[in-house]
Amino acid sequence: MSETTTRRSFLAGAASAAALTIVPRHVLGGPRHVAPSEKLNIAGIGVGGMGRGNLAALIAFEFPAREGLPPVKLTWHDGLRAPRPEELEDGRPMGDGQGGVIFKGTKGKLMCGTSGNGACLIPENRMTQFKQPPKTLPRVPDSHEQDWVRACKGGPAAGANFDYSGPLAEVCTLGNVAKRLDTRILWDAENLQVTNVPEAARYVRKSYRDGWSL
Repeated sequence: MSETTTRRSFLAGAASAAALTIVPRHVLGGPRHVAPSEKLNIAGIGVGGMGRGNLAALIAFEFPAREGLPPVKLTWHDGLRAPRPEELEDGRPMGDGQGGVIFKGTKGKLMCGTSGNGACLIPENRMTQFKQPPKTLPRVPDSHEQDWVRACKGGPAAGANFDYSGPLAEVCTLGNVAKRLDTRILWDAENLQVTNVPEAARYVRKSYRDGWSL
């Protein structure tokens, strides 16, 4: 992700189109593969039964190239232990007590905690050779709660405002839809609908009784 690309702009672009499947890796294609539908591929692996699906899941999201940015693959481990990177030193914990994130780049890997805390290159000795870039993204000086309060009082937009959190929630929720259906889905974010599995509509938009519509 470039210095000029924020998490908000990345998610806003990524959530503009989506797709999902529970299939072997080769069906999704190799790295940088863009589905024929030019939609986002999301895969849940090994979550066949409803009971097992509630315990753990491995969900892979594939974002196609867009606006000059390359394709990105995101793999979410829920209730499962993620593979330990070979670059991580023996005895060193991966992430933090809540989990963590591994970013795989063309020149190495970066690890951080669940909320992005403690970001560092791995192995640790690579940090001594790394020059920190200038800070270009705004920081929350205290807490996210206070950040929200300041926005409510007319201050700057909160770091997790709906421009960011909305697309993020939409992407994550699609993983739950895939788990419920146990199949591949193609998501059209502009029209808020699954295009290839009609029965998915009941998980996307609820039908309300007369007089109770939202």
